[in-house]
Amino acid sequence: VCDADAAKADRAAALVGPECRAFGSAEEFFAAGRLADALIIATSDFEHTVCALPALRAGYDLLLEKPVAPTWEECVEI
Repeated sequence: VCDADAAKADRAAALVGPECRAFGSAEEFFAAGRLADALIIATSDFEHTVCALPALRAGYDLLLEKPVAPTWEECVEI
């Protein structure tokens, strides 16, 4: 679980169970290495690209809320 509010991330991870880890930033999450097969990116639309691109580079399959990105160019980049 990754959330800019670390306390929220901790609470959500605790609900999943002891095997779930919490991260306070996307940078911290991606620095931990590949942790799963897929990610759900549920950020604001304007943040999709900054989270999706490193996730794709790390080999994750993605589920993105729509719109995928705020501009056509960012959609193509993803």
